[in-house]
Amino acid sequence: MLAAGVGGSGGPAEGRAPVRDAVPACPERWAAPAVAVYTLALLAVSTLLHPTPLYFVETDLLGEYIPAARALAAGVLDPAHLGFHGPGYPLMLALLAPLCGGDAWLAARVLSVLATGCAAWLGFRLVRR
Repeated sequence: MLAAGVGGSGGPAEGRAPVRDAVPACPERWAAPAVAVYTLALLAVSTLLHPTPLYFVETDLLGEYIPAARALAAGVLDPAHLGFHGPGYPLMLALLAPLCGGDAWLAARVLSVLATGCAAWLGFRLVRR
C-alpha cells in the first residue's frame, strides 16, 4: 500500500507547495520603511530611556573604546588602547562623536542603532535571495 502523495507521477512532493511559497510574501516596498521604523524606535529607546551607562554592560565601552576614540580624535594612535581590539570601532566613535555634540556615550548608542538597522536590512536582503 502506498502512502498518500507517493507513487504518483509527481513523486513524493506531489500536491505540496514548494517551501519558498510557504514563506509569507513581504513586498520589497514594505521592507525599507519597516526597517526604518524599527531603527527609529530603537534609537528613541536607546537615547531617551538609557541615559546612563550600566556598570557590567558598558564596561568595555567606558574603559577601553571611549578613551581610545578620544585619543584617536586628538591624533594619537596609542597601542595600549589596541591591545585586544582593533581601531575600527574607536575610529567610528571618534568620527561620530563630533556629530553628537562631542558626547561619545551618545555616539556609541547611535552607532549601535545604526549597525542594528544595517544588519536588519542586510538580513532581509539575504533572505530575499
